[in-house]
Amino acid sequence: MSITENDWREEQQRVDMVTEKIGKRIERLEEEVGTVKVDVVNIRRHFWDDVTVNLSNPDEVTETYFSMKQQVEVRSERERRHRQSAAELNKLSR
Repeated sequence: MSITENDWREEQQRVDMVTEKIGKRIERLEEEVGTVKVDVVNIRRHFWDDVTVNLSNPDEVTETYFSMKQQVEVRSERERRHRQSAAELNKLSR
């Protein structure tokens, strides 16, 4: 089965369109990876600034625990997002 000139052109247009979409996605991911990385670094750097440790009574201990837990969850979510975006960027770049 031979490929006609018209089939070849159509396939080339499709390849060009897919390549353009991948290029745009790479640009967005590069920006996102950079932004999320900065967020993760800032969260790590300022973790203790955002958490108030107060162990004076049981209620304050509970509040301290949940405050720390919330900060850890935020950081974990950002780190996960960064890993996923970086992996997708790596895959598309290849």
